[in-house]
Amino acid sequence: MKKLITLLFLTPLILSAVSNDKVVTLKKIDSPIKIDGIIDGEWNSVTEIADFFQLLPYYAKEPSRKTYAKVLTTEYALYCLIVCYDSLDNIQQHTGKLDDFGGGCRLNYARYFR
Repeated sequence: MKKLITLLFLTPLILSAVSNDKVVTLKKIDSPIKIDGIIDGEWNSVTEIADFFQLLPYYAKEPSRKTYAKVLTTEYALYCLIVCYDSLDNIQQHTGKLDDFGGGCRLNYARYFR
């Protein structure tokens, strides 16, 4: 009887834990992806992951902007494609040279490096 009562209490917990699991299936490809900012055809055969949730400002709510991710792998590398949509007004268009502090940062670096 004690085991039956324990089983009745634990079953909903176990079922809810199993139903909340998220699984990502990796697709293995033979040749490496060229990282050049262009989304190659290999990404079309991969299922997208899109069931994200917010942390801030509203925890566990649906994101305010559409975002999806895809993952590929080779024998030696893991490739992640993340596409984040936003309005043009929110995208910073400042660019800077590599290792230059002018790449869109709004901090006053002269204050830190005297």
